Amino acid sequence: MLPIDILKLNFGIFLSDTVEFLNGTPNNTIIFKKLPNIGGTHGECKLYDWRNSIIIEPNTPVLKGKKNALEDDGVTKMYPNIFIVHKGVTRAQVLAYLNSDITPKKILSTPEGYANKVKPAIESSAYSLYDDFFMLFDECDRMIKDADFRDTITLPMHDFFKFKEKAMISATAIEPIDPRFEQNGFRILQVEPQFDYCKPITIVNTNRVFDSVKEFKEKNGDKKVFIFLNSIEFIFELIQALGIENESKVFCSPEGCRSLRARDFNNVDEDISEFLQYNFFTSRFFNAVDIKLDYEANVLMITDVYKAPFSKLDPYTDAIQIVGRFRNGTDEITHISNFDAEIKYRERDDAIRFVNEQYDFYTGVTNIADSQFTEGGIVAASQAIDGMEVTKFVGEGEKINSTMVDNFILEQNIKSHYRNEELLNLAYFNTTNFKPIIKKNWFDIGDSELDNLRAKKNQITLAEAVAKLLEDHNPKKFGHLYFYINGDNREIIKREYPEICEFYDHLGYRKMKALNFETSKMRKAIEAQKMATELKNSLLFTDIHSNYRIGETIMEQSIKPTLQQIYLRHGILQKAKSSHINKFFVAKRNGTRENQKFWTIQGIRSLAS
Repeated sequence: MLPIDILKLNFGIFLSDTVEFLNGTPNNTIIFKKLPNIGGTHGECKLYDWRNSIIIEPNTPVLKGKKNALEDDGVTKMYPNIFIVHKGVTRAQVLAYLNSDITPKKILSTPEGYANKVKPAIESSAYSLYDDFFMLFDECDRMIKDADFRDTITLPMHDFFKFKEKAMISATAIEPIDPRFEQNGFRILQVEPQFDYCKPITIVNTNRVFDSVKEFKEKNGDKKVFIFLNSIEFIFELIQALGIENESKVFCSPEGCRSLRARDFNNVDEDISEFLQYNFFTSRFFNAVDIKLDYEANVLMITDVYKAPFSKLDPYTDAIQIVGRFRNGTDEITHISNFDAEIKYRERDDAIRFVNEQYDFYTGVTNIADSQFTEGGIVAASQAIDGMEVTKFVGEGEKINSTMVDNFILEQNIKSHYRNEELLNLAYFNTTNFKPIIKKNWFDIGDSELDNLRAKKNQITLAEAVAKLLEDHNPKKFGHLYFYINGDNREIIKREYPEICEFYDHLGYRKMKALNFETSKMRKAIEAQKMATELKNSLLFTDIHSNYRIGETIMEQSIKPTLQQIYLRHGILQKAKSSHINKFFVAKRNGTRENQKFWTIQGIRSLAS
């Protein structure tokens, strides 16, 4: 545990105004600034003009936001001397900036830009990388949060501790387990606001995310909404299902933009631009990006643990950061989420032990692998090592990658919030950043049941599961009409499995079971049922009855064409058969010695018979 110092902050005061920051961002410090928008990086970008700075930002939109930031007059650039480095900026351009007359040097870069362009450029210049520059890792929690799917985000950490002056900062910083922080004499500077900064937030606990989002949309009216959902697939599905294609815009990564354009959805952007009524943001925009509006924002956060597992939001980091994006404040804040009681997770100590046990086994296997000299032994050892999941925790020099362990611990903690609604609600209460208002929106059939259906790989087991769910929720199950609180919940199943629902509506659960839930058999049964129903027509009966008399004997070969003609007259397309005479009359079939078949009309059948 690192030592903790407290910085009490009064309303309207920025970090750069405090004694702690009098000489710039304090060295060897992780700043837990608690609130966004209190000037964490502003000083390094502009005010601390006595030193050169390298500021690592998590992604490109943050950098472009700083580059384009304007003073209150709307004309003057807020940071005229900064140089931003991201994809498309070359090493030569960085070197040209270093050789320019601009002083001090203020370089803002993505982690990848630092490793591939900033560092090589400085090393080829007259500057000393580690002595002449202060390194600030902004939004440092992203390094931990994104490490599992973006390993390049940790590239600056290979050099971080080599800098003579360095620090990390975030409104939602996470204390890392990396022992190098303690070895380098780091401390935590914890900002404690001396004013009420809590914001009201509505937590919608639901078991049907889509329907709760639909309800939110209907109540929202024509107000602009800023929707944070970390899943391109689910965003696209929601836009289509809600029918809001023309009123929606999606802000996401370049890859996400390409994916959506490939589906003919073109209202996309990888940078902040003009807003429409429904504005969707992936995690690329959760941190550091400034969204400047001339009104207070209506914010909606969405989590679906079944359809979009990566949409789980951390109340202690993600939610705080998302709300902090809006410089003019927020009007209403809502988080809609479902839950999964079966989510598996590990407590912190158990998670660390689990990784260490895997790492011990890994080192044992690598030692054995190093002793192999035969071709087969080398191949087998390589295959064994490559198949180990623990390799993602192994970093430079075959040592444990502490950032990946931090990521694993954080992931376990976030998952634990979504086992049930009480745990998520409690997490929001414990943040001290929010005043939760709890709303329950429960349906008789929820996302967990629907997810169970989607997991069925076999058509027979799927049909059985759908039919069982429909049977269990049949409104006439108890002999009287049962009204659901949120409407007839079976409609959502009918939208996803229309054919199976048709089988159930026509045949019922018992008949489907008797047919072993086999699609071909059920289709034939419905077809036969439809054909029988089609002939239950009073005008048809009257027409056919007028063609024959009781006691009349009819040659079989004449029945089929007569009935077919009558069928066509009534718009019935099914093929007539001679045996159909028995559907309209009580008739007996006989034959002669010459093998001539005939029917004797003995009585008239009614429509109800």
